[in-house]
Amino acid sequence: MSAARRPAGFALPALGGLWAESASPLSITFPAAADVHWTSAGRRIELVISPSAGLDRATSAGGLLLSGASATVDGATLPPASLVAAPTDVRRRFDGLPAVEERWATALELPICFWEIEAPDDAALRLEGKLGHDWARAEQVAPAAEAVRLELPDGRITVIMADGGELSLHLGASPLLVVAGRGRVRVCLIAASDAGDLDRTLQLASRKGFSGLQAQRSQHERLAREYGTSVSTPLPELDQAFEWGKVLSDAPRSAGQPADAGALSDFNLERVLQAPLVHAVSDPAGFVTGVLGTLWGIHQGDEGLSLAPRLPPGWVRMDVTRLRAGPTTLDAAVSRRAGRVTARLRRRNGAAINTVLSLPGEATTGLAVDGVALAGAEARFELSGEHEVTFDLAG
Repeated sequence: MSAARRPAGFALPALGGLWAESASPLSITFPAAADVHWTSAGRRIELVISPSAGLDRATSAGGLLLSGASATVDGATLPPASLVAAPTDVRRRFDGLPAVEERWATALELPICFWEIEAPDDAALRLEGKLGHDWARAEQVAPAAEAVRLELPDGRITVIMADGGELSLHLGASPLLVVAGRGRVRVCLIAASDAGDLDRTLQLASRKGFSGLQAQRSQHERLAREYGTSVSTPLPELDQAFEWGKVLSDAPRSAGQPADAGALSDFNLERVLQAPLVHAVSDPAGFVTGVLGTLWGIHQGDEGLSLAPRLPPGWVRMDVTRLRAGPTTLDAAVSRRAGRVTARLRRRNGAAINTVLSLPGEATTGLAVDGVALAGAEARFELSGEHEVTFDLAG
């Protein structure tokens, strides 16, 4: 490691501060024995975490930053613990150690992630992990206990900061990161593609601070929930998984865009319903698109909006709210009762839109829009306010 020095223009952001409790209604808890590897991702960095071992790996732009992480309290390795996952952060909580909590978070738009452990004030803490690259050069940034800067030949730079503990880096065949302290220790990883990217990241991080980065993630999640498309079905686990998919797909306002038929070719609703949350986390955008496309048959073209809802066997009702079709946002509900399917549509805002509604796979003997009987099997009308479409079923 080279002598301690501060590179020109290099300023460390203040990324300390208290870790706020997540208030997300999407929080889900996995028991200590659960065989799950949860991915917590921002737009440029992601963490994979398990109840048994905690942080499995941290990656950015396909590159491995840290792996095989471990934490000890007073020299004892932490046991498996329940994993509490929210869109804003992930925590491990220990039944036999109620005063100890391990936490992780990623910044939404910056290549920054955090790893923290908190225990009673007098507890000795140690965080340790293997660095993911054969680093070509490491520069120590003053002061020695505060941060290190690592550079790769291709220009990528990683800055590792410690808050509440002393940071040491052991380079060699198996580079090792160690942070030791008492009471509370936090590690921050910043992964930049080059020096210019690092400067921009540090400037933005300095303006926002740790609390600002947390608040940005919370606001993004809230906007996705409140303004993105939502579904209501007879399966609460599907509805919750859709909310997860919507937030994780990073598309708070576009989650209801009509699906391309080609994107649905591999979507099997029956298989997805066996473990909806698993599918929502593994492919958030595909899950959202698949659910909307399969259940609602959405297609938007130059002539307007087409809906072809399919109620799965045993379902008597399903709803979709804040569905976006270009500049128009609408709500729709479909219900089945006594030989009739009724669809209710309401334009929430935006321009009126020409709409075609059909029931694929159903034999119909008649239909009506707002009480007016129409010929054929498709209801065609301008969605300008609230409308009711009824289909009489054969047999």
